Amino acid sequence: MKAGPYSVKLWFRVGEELVAGGFSARDAGVFYGVNEVGGVKVVSTVQLYVDLFNHPARGEEASEMVLKALEKQWISGKDRRD
Repeated sequence: MKAGPYSVKLWFRVGEELVAGGFSARDAGVFYGVNEVGGVKVVSTVQLYVDLFNHPARGEEASEMVLKALEKQWISGKDRRD
């Protein structure tokens, strides 16, 4: 992977093996409103929706589930970053 201006290197465990991975983003927008889940920083729910919607393999179906969760947050007025 070629490191871009917004690159992240990750280490994660697969069974007993420690594996390196990462990604490079075209802009810093993917890091806007990150959430922390179990001590791990993850993309915002809106970014997850966009990424899934644009994924060719069942992404549209998965993005609909995320959109429903977002709609519930918006209706209730709750923001996960509060």
